[in-house]
Amino acid sequence: MDIPKKQTLEQIDAAINIVEAARADKSLTITQKHQLESAHAQLVAIQNSIIQLQQQALVDTLTQDAQALQTLSVQIAQSAAKLSKVASFLCKVTKAMQTHKNAVTTGIAAGLL
Repeated sequence: MDIPKKQTLEQIDAAINIVEAARADKSLTITQKHQLESAHAQLVAIQNSIIQLQQQALVDTLTQDAQALQTLSVQIAQSAAKLSKVASFLCKVTKAMQTHKNAVTTGIAAGLL
């Protein structure tokens, strides 16, 4: 959460606490009580709106990050498939080299080379 929104939420929370404390005053008139109740409801609604905006921003960020990660995952998988083909070919070449080495070793041992 960015600092201005955090500070705003802290100020709203402080205002809610002040309004709640004021509502506890037994000497309030009915009009004053209604005014404080309206203020409380408005503060809570504003607080909820800010929180919902923050949550939506988080969802948007997570969605974008997940999409970027998915793209990267596909790229890595494609790269791995390409490298897998190279590795498979290198294994075949290695086996051929070992076969050739064995033939040369056998030929040397038999005095043919």
